[in-house]
Amino acid sequence: MNPNSETDRNAAQKSPREPPLQGPPEAGDSPPQVSPPSMDTDPAPAEELSAPSELKYQQRLPTVLDEEEYIAKQIVIPHNLEEEGHGCFHWEIDDWTQQPDRVLSKTFTIAGRDWDILLFPRGNQAGEAVSMYIEHKPKEGEDANWHVCAIFELIMSNVDKPEVFKTSPSRHRFSREESDWGFTRFIDIRALVTPPDDETPPLVENGRVRISAFVRIIKDPLGVLWHNFYNYNSRAHTGYVGLKNQGATCYMNSLLQSLYFTNEFRNAVYQIPTENDDPKKSVSLALQRVFYNLQVSDESVDTSELTKSFGWDSYESFMQHDVQELDRVLQENLETKMKGTVVDGAVARLFVGEMKSYIRCVN
Repeated sequence: MNPNSETDRNAAQKSPREPPLQGPPEAGDSPPQVSPPSMDTDPAPAEELSAPSELKYQQRLPTVLDEEEYIAKQIVIPHNLEEEGHGCFHWEIDDWTQQPDRVLSKTFTIAGRDWDILLFPRGNQAGEAVSMYIEHKPKEGEDANWHVCAIFELIMSNVDKPEVFKTSPSRHRFSREESDWGFTRFIDIRALVTPPDDETPPLVENGRVRISAFVRIIKDPLGVLWHNFYNYNSRAHTGYVGLKNQGATCYMNSLLQSLYFTNEFRNAVYQIPTENDDPKKSVSLALQRVFYNLQVSDESVDTSELTKSFGWDSYESFMQHDVQELDRVLQENLETKMKGTVVDGAVARLFVGEMKSYIRCVN
């Protein structure tokens, strides 16, 4: 594992009474970080997401006490995202060596949401490193499907010289399943009390250290920002489900979704007589079943029955085909099946075009 990457989700554990802490990146001997990593809307690899900075004087950066300036320069929001609110919290510890193995900060509120910091001074399954996490605390009676998207940094700094600090940035979609996120190897325990050079004091000096959390809460209008899609119920969240990709059938899925949402066409397909058809040989019946499952299923819909009705084998499903040609063949097949039924002529009526050509004398 990359020493600066996020650890496995199940690697860090709380006390027996607590659920597992999720996916913290480990801290190693990484180069100084003077600006936050670029973050797009799609989750980046962990080593790109978080590279904790080396302990040293950060003279060119605002300190943690320059709160608004620090947030503006260090906690950068990608241009295509919007902030719901931001804030910070400082927690000063005066007797570091006397702290228990597991310490919880007091609860603090940012943008109307409650948070706390969970600290393991002697490590959480990482005996040589301090472990630190931020946890969202849902309000009593809050919907079980709650979630909060946040970009955040956890920071340790010298109380008297705040320009000396150690920071680790990350982002996370906090939810009931993953209510906490942070860093199992935030900093080596020995580095806390050992000055890195003659000019730089240690983070913990005379038993005192400051721990800070800077948080920017991000709006999630579509409800899927940074979603891992484990146990995701698309029907419950959006009212719709999608189509499974068999390998290279994305072009076909796009066509099927477009046809499905053409309501008159969908109703015409439902009225094709298929009572005695075999779905593996009947395009009409297989398409009816795809449309029906898109309408009622709670899971993404499989299209292998439909492609088998085309006469395709699994090899064909991994080949790109021309979507216009597929649409033409599909429509011709349906038109043939509709002849002599109540929906005879429906395809021509719905998908009709006219072409006019004329000759104009240039003189």
